[in-house]
Amino acid sequence: MMNNKQLRHLGDIPIIVIRSKRRRSIGIQLVANTFTLRVPHRASDKNIQRSLERFTPWIRQKQAALASRPLAPVYNFRYGEHYPWLDTKITLGKASNRAEPRLAGNQLLVHLPTSVLESTAYIKKRIVHFYKSAGLQHFSERVDYFAERVGKRPTEIKVYSYKRRWGSCSNKGVITFNWQILLAPAAVADYVIVHELAHLIHFDHSKPYWQVVERVMPDYRTHRKWIKDNGHLLTLDADNGQRNPGVLN
Repeated sequence: MMNNKQLRHLGDIPIIVIRSKRRRSIGIQLVANTFTLRVPHRASDKNIQRSLERFTPWIRQKQAALASRPLAPVYNFRYGEHYPWLDTKITLGKASNRAEPRLAGNQLLVHLPTSVLESTAYIKKRIVHFYKSAGLQHFSERVDYFAERVGKRPTEIKVYSYKRRWGSCSNKGVITFNWQILLAPAAVADYVIVHELAHLIHFDHSKPYWQVVERVMPDYRTHRKWIKDNGHLLTLDADNGQRNPGVLN
């Protein structure tokens, strides 16, 4: 393991300790089910241990909350299975040809050769391909709608697979969305869009930034809380959803 990153334990809870030359104080965060303690580069082991002891009540509280929350759904990736798509559910159905995965009503039509019907990884890959391609169209349409209200337009829109974020905005005006937010209610996905568009005006999370978000979406706090409480459920993994993206930049 690199010298600037160490693994410690608080009882049975793993804590990643990261040293940084730019860090001036010690702080802890919980991202993607992982506790990370960030410390100045020259922090002594004694100070680190004291900080862990000071943060112990908070860590225990968060760990208990993690243990009590619902598990993400487990998918088998078979014909007839249902998947979230914004405010509805779509059902995996058989396509008659090798065309790209597409929606027909509430059916997601995917061609699966007999040789891959038992390949969970392959079937998931085809489904994710649909979410990315159809998601790009959805995001483009909703960005057009909200850009009018925000007063800024991105230079480009992309859809990626992210591990720890729902969206991002670059200093060149490129906005990228995590396709997994399409598993959330439509209003929550809209919030992510507004969140990133507002960064075209304020490239931070300052008070003026949040004023832009609130002007466009007065109830944004409801959707932000929904993501915080339910973001771990937005997965198509077949492993109980232990990965949890959750950061908006």
